Amino acid sequence: MQEFFYKEKGIYYRTNDFKPNRLTLIFIHGVSSSSSAWFEFEEIFGNKYNILTYDLRGHGKSLKFPKYSDYKIESFSEDIFNLVKYVGIQRFVLISHSFGTFVAMEFLAEHQDMLSGIVFLSPSISKAKKFMSRVIGGILGITRIFELFPLGRRTAGQVDYIKYKGTGDFSIRRLWADICNTSLRAYLFSIRRVYYFNRDDLLKKINIPVLVVHGKKDTYIPIKNSFTTDRIKNSEFITIENADHIIVLNNVQELSQAIYRFLDRIKIH
Repeated sequence: MQEFFYKEKGIYYRTNDFKPNRLTLIFIHGVSSSSSAWFEFEEIFGNKYNILTYDLRGHGKSLKFPKYSDYKIESFSEDIFNLVKYVGIQRFVLISHSFGTFVAMEFLAEHQDMLSGIVFLSPSISKAKKFMSRVIGGILGITRIFELFPLGRRTAGQVDYIKYKGTGDFSIRRLWADICNTSLRAYLFSIRRVYYFNRDDLLKKINIPVLVVHGKKDTYIPIKNSFTTDRIKNSEFITIENADHIIVLNNVQELSQAIYRFLDRIKIH
């Protein structure tokens, strides 16, 4: 994998050597994480597919922004659009985890024609219409106080997630490493956006192959709050029995096998 920095948009990304007539896979990590969460997947899929992993805005080695308005889900989605145009990718499969599934849904809403398929790992249905979500979103409004303070580091590094394999949903040790790397500002601004995001109406309009994978032991986003594939055409729902929310770190082999089977269904355009 080679490292790059799209300076104009402040996006750090990695790719393998792209080859013609291969599917391209783009991976979107979760909140406070970074593309280093996908290292094992880069190795597993890199011999058969073109791979692009990148750090979300405000995360890892990508640029950090000072204001709450910089962390709209639409802005995260626009970063993908700008990046694929910059790299020269025409069509691809999106593979997203947790917070990244909200970004993937927004991209799907605006640019479904660019996608050959989409994978949602540990996704959540919209929180925006729920009373408690509106309450929490309102409480998180206090985080805008960060806008009064200097930004500090404009970029950071990446967490070595090998150290955190086997950790559970609410590992203080892993979360502390994530937030120290991302910054509390970027973390809270991103999290608050989730409570106002709603694209559930899109599920019935999806016309590309869809894979949803959820861990049965997920306590962060319980499986009952996941997407229901009966609302999505040409979709498959897979439950991993021994998996929690940190499925990308703790269940690499089962997850990779599920994704491989899904990708075999997709034709190269």
